[in-house]
Amino acid sequence: MRRPTLAEEAVIDTMMAVWNGARGFAGTSRVSTWILGIARHKALDAVRRSKHDRDAAPLDQADEIADTAAAPPELANRDHQAKLMQDAMGRLSPDHQEILRLAFYEDLPYEDIAALLSIPDNTVKTRVYYAKQQLRHQLAKQGVGSDS
Repeated sequence: MRRPTLAEEAVIDTMMAVWNGARGFAGTSRVSTWILGIARHKALDAVRRSKHDRDAAPLDQADEIADTAAAPPELANRDHQAKLMQDAMGRLSPDHQEILRLAFYEDLPYEDIAALLSIPDNTVKTRVYYAKQQLRHQLAKQGVGSDS
């Protein structure tokens, strides 16, 4: 989620759903997996609702825009690398994007990812493998990490 207000909306919706649905928790998985499942659905809902104005930046976020003119070269390089990674991730299929985010950005174990997505553990491993291959291919097309 690229916009903080959208992320906040998803968090609030998630917490409300957790609060309202706590009685319905069956206990067949860990609580964290149950909450992440709810969060995933709420985040997807928020993104779908805001797709039409995705690129517009609200005025109330103007003070959050960083002044990059005085940024050191290391910060600029890190921002550039993050942008290349974001672009490469954006070219992956939604399944590959999701599996890489859960495995590497959320640092979830494969068994938790399997429970969250309702797929077998081996399917998670296979998707991660192919997603990493596709990401490597996309980065190589941008001239990044072609030697790895």
